Amino acid sequence: MSTRRWVMPLKVATALTLSIVIALALGWNKPYWAAFAVIVMAATETNGHSLKKGRHRIIGTFAGVIIAFVLIDLFGQQPLAFLLVYSLIIAVCIYQQTNPKNGYAWTIGLMVSCVIIVMGKLSAEQTFTIAALRLQETILGVICFSFVLALFLVFLALYLVVLCYLIRY
Repeated sequence: MSTRRWVMPLKVATALTLSIVIALALGWNKPYWAAFAVIVMAATETNGHSLKKGRHRIIGTFAGVIIAFVLIDLFGQQPLAFLLVYSLIIAVCIYQQTNPKNGYAWTIGLMVSCVIIVMGKLSAEQTFTIAALRLQETILGVICFSFVLALFLVFLALYLVVLCYLIRY
């Protein structure tokens, strides 16, 4: 069995376990959001792409939270104005999704705003609670995966140093 083949599943399992255990230890209600962030970051071709996706995920989550807060605050009691403004925001986000540099952040911003608005039921208090949970658990998932990735890179470097030393002598 190739050593490269088992490394990624081990990274993902470690990061998933770490993110869920930390979320549960902190008493957060939706630890699956942290786990989902880990899985999305892991489903990429390279480590650099994983980190970029994590960064865009956090940026998009912040943007989605801000969009939800602004819409609920300004248009929570005006359904027609809410739909018109949100439709415009949806159109902009969908247009920006094709941007190769940061289209993923726009996608996440749109999805997170939608999730927060729907789960918050246009109530300011519920919206805040859902937004806070979504934001902190997404950040936790990104940090856990990045930490495990860095840890594995350190172990890989040590392994290579020892292997080079053994081959040399």
